Formats: sequence, structure tokens, C-alpha cells
Amino acid sequence: MKTNIDASKIPIPTGWRLLIKKHTAKTMTSGGIALPEDTVKGQDYVGNIGTVVDMGQDAYQHEKFGDGEPWCEIGDTIFFNPHSGMDIKIRDGEAIVTYRLINDDEVLGTIEDPEVVVRYDI
Repeated sequence: MKTNIDASKIPIPTGWRLLIKKHTAKTMTSGGIALPEDTVKGQDYVGNIGTVVDMGQDAYQHEKFGDGEPWCEIGDTIFFNPHSGMDIKIRDGEAIVTYRLINDDEVLGTIEDPEVVVRYDI
């Protein structure tokens, strides 16, 4: 879902935290058929995927990362543990957009195309 949220409404991550815009479950097939509620709820893995929106000033600067490259950058789609961080819901007109603040070391992996990740074949 595209949003035009005023930047002043989006939280700014501090320290070593990352701000992630969580992906949402599909509610329709590519052919336009509405998915049953059970199928939509079954896409819980989507809550563990998001796009990096912003990074705190200390992200990936800790000595535990050595001189290595950051694990991700702004704009990357990442996987993260469902129990990490904190969800923040922001109203965008009628819609609610969910963001999550996580620590920089809670990124589990990146993926170019999150659409290839499926739990149910829909």
C-alpha cells in the first residue's frame, strides 16, 4: 500500500535502532479474487518482513560489527524476529500503517523480492 504520511508523523530511530515499515498480508489474488479471512490470517510471516525506512545515527557503528559493512541499508527489505522491537501504528487517513523499531543486530536477512516468500500458495 502506498502512503503519503507526513514525515513529521514518522518516528525517528535513535542510537543503533532501525525503523522498519512492516509489509501487510495480501487480501486479494493477482487475478482480483478476495482471499478468505483464514488465508489472510495465515500469512503471519508477512509481519516479519519489512522495508528499512530510517536508521539511528549509531546503527552498525558498534565494535561488535568490526569494520564490516552494515547488514542492510535504507530501502532494503529485511526479515526480523517477530518478538524483536516494538510496533508503532500511524494513522494515514483511513489506513493504519505499522512500523517497527528494532535493534541493528536483529536483522535476520535481506531479500530483493518479498513477493516470492509464501506460506500458502495463493
